Amino acid sequence: EMPGKPVGLFDSVDYDVAAVDIAVGDSLVMFSDGALEMLSEDGLAAKEAHLVDCAAKQAPDIAAMWGDIGVVDGSPGPDDVTCLVVAREG
Repeated sequence: EMPGKPVGLFDSVDYDVAAVDIAVGDSLVMFSDGALEMLSEDGLAAKEAHLVDCAAKQAPDIAAMWGDIGVVDGSPGPDDVTCLVVAREG
């Protein structure tokens, strides 16, 4: 979990730089906050847990992740939803 300011929202912001080693077969999955609005769970903690579970079960299959959170056929949601998957294959 990385707290901080949203990218692009403020002119003068210092960001911490971090590195993560990704082993063969691992995936790094990032969702925008709009993904939280697609979920029906009550409370932020439950929604975050759903996204973590979704990524653990479905990554790197982005179509499966979209289906898991309720994004189907490009139908519009309540907010913009973005998912970035970085996967290291063997």
